[in-house]
Amino acid sequence: MKVTGKSKFFRQSVLTSVIVVLLLGTILVLTACTSKEIEGTVFERYGVLQIIDGQLCDESGGPVQLKGMSTFGMQWPDGHWIMTDEVFDVLADDWECDIIRIAMYINEGGYRDVPNLILERVETVINLASQRGMYVLVDWHVHVPGDPMHESYLTAGLSNQAMPDEFLALKDTNPGWTGPQVFFAYIAQKYGTQGNILYEPANEPNNLGSHEERFEVWSSKLKPYYESIIMAIREYDENGIIICGTDSWSQYVDSPIKDPIDDANVMYTLHFYAGTHDAGYGQDANEPEIEGEYWLRKMTDNALSNGLAVFCTEWGTSEATGDGGPYIEFATRWVNYMEDRGISWCAWSLSKKNEVSAAFNYRTSPTPEGSWPDSELSESGHFYRAIIKGEPVPIPTE
Repeated sequence: MKVTGKSKFFRQSVLTSVIVVLLLGTILVLTACTSKEIEGTVFERYGVLQIIDGQLCDESGGPVQLKGMSTFGMQWPDGHWIMTDEVFDVLADDWECDIIRIAMYINEGGYRDVPNLILERVETVINLASQRGMYVLVDWHVHVPGDPMHESYLTAGLSNQAMPDEFLALKDTNPGWTGPQVFFAYIAQKYGTQGNILYEPANEPNNLGSHEERFEVWSSKLKPYYESIIMAIREYDENGIIICGTDSWSQYVDSPIKDPIDDANVMYTLHFYAGTHDAGYGQDANEPEIEGEYWLRKMTDNALSNGLAVFCTEWGTSEATGDGGPYIEFATRWVNYMEDRGISWCAWSLSKKNEVSAAFNYRTSPTPEGSWPDSELSESGHFYRAIIKGEPVPIPTE
């Protein structure tokens, strides 16, 4: 058949189109294969964090929701077992954690008793996470007795002469500083310029007053404490995010609305456990609500609507005791709520302890190769990994 100029042009156009499609397909495949390298680490993507209009944002001002895990107590084998390169490779690459929270208990055999050992472990975790481009939240874990101004907290670490020289120099230069002031100044001085360090000066203040007294308790007991710690941090880190816990185990998250801290990069802590605190989020709007059932979610909404920046530094799938459940349905409600509100979070915990909220079990290896097998994750662990990665939530098996 004779090929006309028009037909020849048509055939050449089709061939060109096919080649373009194939080239585009190849580019897309290559892009998909190398997306992790192109995006880089989470810190390379977001840079130094900031607060804008009550929202955690990246260096360029875009909203950010960090998702990650909290350690268990670093004084216990169930907590410090994670301190290996292999564990942090998996947390960064397989779990895709944005942030690791270091739970540094002060009492209960922690920093107060062996400050040099616990500080060494904290610094090990800071380095392991930072080397992989993750953010690190350093938590002064107030739990028992609960008042951040208690003598056991304020004097912790000050009498031990085995602390690093930089720590001792800060203590000697600032003889009026408390234990947490010296500790956080040391962390800020040594690591603040990295840009990936966040600070939590009191984990869960508790038993300071009633729900009705929460505003007064905040202004008279907690705010002065935080201002003293912030002053010490700001000597060395002008912009680091500082997250302040509230009374009743960091549940009275709206207590600072009348008297917030005067610092642009301060946030306030929300803690919940799915089996104890139901968010009721996403339920039928016509369904009658039990009086007070969703009080913690409403208190969080009150904090947000009044301009407070909120970070959930600890939550779990269990009841507040660490056991019961796991309550995957209730936890999913909270996860969806935090997603919609842009609230960053750290789940509790990277523990091998025999409790429901722990992500692992006694068989879990501290030297995994690329990932942990399913048998080494608890039901909660499977859930945490999936929601950090943005994968479908695992359906519990009977």
